[in-house]
Amino acid sequence: MEKEGAPSPDMKVHLFLPEGERRVLEVAPGDFDEGLLGSDFTYESLRMHMPIVVGQATLLNEPVWAIEAAPSSQTTRQISSWAVAHFYLAKNFHFLMVADYYDSEAGVTRPSVPVKRMRVESLKQIDGVRTATRITMVIGSNHGSVLTLKDARFSMASLDLDSHLFNPDQLPALGEKVRQGQMSEIMREIGK
Repeated sequence: MEKEGAPSPDMKVHLFLPEGERRVLEVAPGDFDEGLLGSDFTYESLRMHMPIVVGQATLLNEPVWAIEAAPSSQTTRQISSWAVAHFYLAKNFHFLMVADYYDSEAGVTRPSVPVKRMRVESLKQIDGVRTATRITMVIGSNHGSVLTLKDARFSMASLDLDSHLFNPDQLPALGEKVRQGQMSEIMREIGK
């Protein structure tokens, strides 16, 4: 739902869903705070000012930095559902472990209850990469979504990926090839 009179932020978001109509959608700036596919995860959630480190902690037996951030501009503040966010980043593998979003100027010295909370609940080493296998996003006290990673492959990282494959107008064709199991053709295109 687009907010009346909301200025257009400086971010473009394209979404391709291989099921359904198989077309690339551009997400309107007024919709950045809407839930992705009906979930509690939004595009707006991670737009911020340059963050500042405000503390340290331990989460899932990993040392983390506590970072405080705010929307990047007056434009973003006008359409954002949060005023301040606290992010907890793993020190040893630079991964977002926790995010708390506040609707007012909450801070370390003025704590309050977050309006939205993201938590990495489990991690797994996959192909040498520390990976989140379960993430929750909770809004308020009664609504939440869970992302569960069933499979991941990172061994393809050494390939020279042709960036044109990921242009919004190319995603439907790439998605169709993946859906049809045409991995050898995709690998040939990647190698170009």
